[in-house]
Amino acid sequence: MVVWDVGKPCPVPVPSLADGATALELWEDGLILFIQLSGATDEELAIYRDLRSYAYFESATQVPVAVWIFEFGGSSFVDANFNARKVRQDVLRKFLDGQWNSLRVVLLDAEIVRSIRLVGLEPEAIRLFQETIRRQLAVQYTQRDYDRDLWTVYQKSSEELFALGRRFQHRPAPAPPAPVRNRRRLYGSLADRLRGHIARFEQRYPKIWREIDRLRMERGRSLPEWPDWCFVPVAVSMIAVLRYYRHVEQFSPEWLKSIADAGVLSALSAWRVTQGVYDFHPELFARLVETPLEGDLPVGLFEQMPEWCCYLSFADRRMEKMLEGCHGAFVHLEHDLNTGRRELRFLVDMDQEDGSPKFVPLVLHVGEGRSIHEAIAGFAATVFEQMERHREQSARDRMLMPGDAVTLTDTLTVMARPMVSLLLYLCSANAEIQHAKHSERRVGERPAAKRVKGGELRLFPPDNANLWRVGYRIGAAIERAREEARKGAVGGAAVSGRRSPIPHVRRAHWHTFWTGPRSDPDRRMPKVQWLPPIFVKGRQKEENEAIIPVIKPVR
Repeated sequence: MVVWDVGKPCPVPVPSLADGATALELWEDGLILFIQLSGATDEELAIYRDLRSYAYFESATQVPVAVWIFEFGGSSFVDANFNARKVRQDVLRKFLDGQWNSLRVVLLDAEIVRSIRLVGLEPEAIRLFQETIRRQLAVQYTQRDYDRDLWTVYQKSSEELFALGRRFQHRPAPAPPAPVRNRRRLYGSLADRLRGHIARFEQRYPKIWREIDRLRMERGRSLPEWPDWCFVPVAVSMIAVLRYYRHVEQFSPEWLKSIADAGVLSALSAWRVTQGVYDFHPELFARLVETPLEGDLPVGLFEQMPEWCCYLSFADRRMEKMLEGCHGAFVHLEHDLNTGRRELRFLVDMDQEDGSPKFVPLVLHVGEGRSIHEAIAGFAATVFEQMERHREQSARDRMLMPGDAVTLTDTLTVMARPMVSLLLYLCSANAEIQHAKHSERRVGERPAAKRVKGGELRLFPPDNANLWRVGYRIGAAIERAREEARKGAVGGAAVSGRRSPIPHVRRAHWHTFWTGPRSDPDRRMPKVQWLPPIFVKGRQKEENEAIIPVIKPVR
């Protein structure tokens, strides 16, 4: 399976391209448009991430030439031609027989990937492209014949070909989030927003929390057992929700809505009893989300989450484009009662166009020996299988979804990586977490159930959400070290004729180690430490100083 990562070498062979040149290729996981931009600035890269529209053109030459023309921001046009004779025939047959409608736009600096963008193409544009490919295959021609007719086509500029071609408007998948000022007017604060989720769910399903507590008491009795790290499995949440849909026909819209609500209920019911909101220092947040995630996921480590369900606050932090505008994400562990599979579930908290809340689930099928990409691949395969079963969805919906499970996996991997990194830090051995109001409180304290009238055991929520400050000491130290590295403020005298290293920051990385007796594998547990960026030639004595601001009232 091909894995794409920004800042790393391209995972497929890179065509030989001059600076500014393009190439359109077809691989097992879809169409790829390569654009070579050597030494491009962030501003230049931003232009080519902003796709406005595109056109498709077929020449009337002896060899029909397929040309795609893309209009990017700043009225920048890029075109690319396609020669079907250069593509593996098995891949070409799969493309002609399938419903692929995705294009991966890859910006390169030599062989290094600078940017990746998945674009949904209109089904009609793909149909026209497939027809041209079939006409190419019906003609006997050599590369010389193709180059001759391509030269004829390229007597016209990209703008002229764009005007002659069949034009399509690019429609981004997600709607833009509501303005921040509207969200603040609706909710006042993040804590108000989260408690509003609880209130709305209880309004839709009266006494739902009492029902969840009752079903949790049936664990190991009328219901199967499940591990302590799982507050309530989704299957049990489904039992609770379906009690409100007793007279609803199976597979009806109301019934399908109840399935989605069961996933949300599992997260909200687990978060409600502790209500932990984790606010990361901006510098630590930025360094965590850019720390590479390589190798197998430490499955057992997720059991060390501070709470049954944590809320990761994004708080206007810089995120991947797919997560821009999101407030944060609930994260919890799920035990599938049907398969026994362990799942790491994220419930992304975002807004609809009218400012009302919207939840987007993301599930990792975690298991021993699985990387994050493989964990998401299991979920993506399930999602794509369900998509194939419901072909009655609109043409627009099909256009906005990736064309195959591999592409969907790549998309979800990009979305999941920053959230997994944030969670790994909360579970790490050196995590720095402090309550915003009560510094003496320890993270991870869980409430005890109370017996109420009738003998039931109930879990009652705290009066207010608990805000936890994460990494505010180390974040400030990293921030200061980066500033010193930028300014080159710290110098070094030459020793033995060698120059001192240039001040710089080494990249952060994860370090996993095992604890427990080697003679008893069942008792051995993984632990992970996040090793922060290291400032070479920095002032060591200051890196551990407390940098938490103290605000005192004026008397």
